[in-house]
Amino acid sequence: MKETKLIIVTGMSGVGKSSTSQNIARLYKRNCIEYYRYHEEMKDHPIRWANGGEFKIGSLYTEEGMQKNIEDIYERWEKFIDYILSAGGVHVMEGCLFQNIIRYFFTGNYPKEKIIAYYDELMKVLEKANPHIIFLHHPDVKANLERAFKVRGEKWKKLILDPERVAYFETHKYSGDESIFLMWEDYQNLSYEIFERFPVKKLKIDTSGEEWESYLKEIASFLNLKYCKKEITQIGTLDK
Repeated sequence: MKETKLIIVTGMSGVGKSSTSQNIARLYKRNCIEYYRYHEEMKDHPIRWANGGEFKIGSLYTEEGMQKNIEDIYERWEKFIDYILSAGGVHVMEGCLFQNIIRYFFTGNYPKEKIIAYYDELMKVLEKANPHIIFLHHPDVKANLERAFKVRGEKWKKLILDPERVAYFETHKYSGDESIFLMWEDYQNLSYEIFERFPVKKLKIDTSGEEWESYLKEIASFLNLKYCKKEITQIGTLDK
């Protein structure tokens, strides 16, 4: 079987992406395999922050603007895939697949079928690297976000619950915070649907039980790596 060059850890905010990708990197280190890790907030992230940031070259509220943004993201991924194929090693990337991207689409109230088409085309770009995708999720979206609010503070809470200029609510009723939580549920449900379409090796983990060592064992098996006991990292502390 062709070895992977790219591991993507994805899922919505608060499900444990950063801790998980960090521990995957440790697994590769312990297995003496060359690896590179890309935290979603690193300033030189090749997908998120190149050229002034993702989804910044066109309007989120017009078809023309969205097409410019989409083509820009494809170009970023194509450039990154070419790089990792020449660089060697395994590249562990968190976020940037569903994280933020679906939020941009929702902000512009982009049609569901076009969002799905975006991901279908993106998979064609990524296939050269034989990506393995690990999708973390928490079935109770509201409970997950409320837990994250306690860790990340009021500023992040306001960002998540801010309906301003979110065109999604042009076709969905807005009646306060509960409407925002319903939007995030739609976000996760759409993520589920798209994930099932991915024609790649993939793993889906419900992290609501917070059994992190068990999850890491499952991931090690998924990646054909020897399991090494997890170095304990409190997710709340890491996020904060």
